[in-house]
Amino acid sequence: MNYLHNIEKSAFRPREYVGYAAGRVYRVRKHGCGGWEAIERDGADYQRAETLTALSAKLDKLGNAFFAEKK
Repeated sequence: MNYLHNIEKSAFRPREYVGYAAGRVYRVRKHGCGGWEAIERDGADYQRAETLTALSAKLDKLGNAFFAEKK
């Protein structure tokens, strides 16, 4: 896996990753129909993309929008 600054391998769940955006934690895993999904730990947000790189970019946009809102 390439280095993604906001997605890393889970230390506790095999074949899963942990994603971070806007102060939130996401559970990242391969979707059954192909692609990847990120589900916020509290279940309030859901993101889906074809690749981990694309999912990382989506999480980045969420974080950027969140912090732009706070300024």
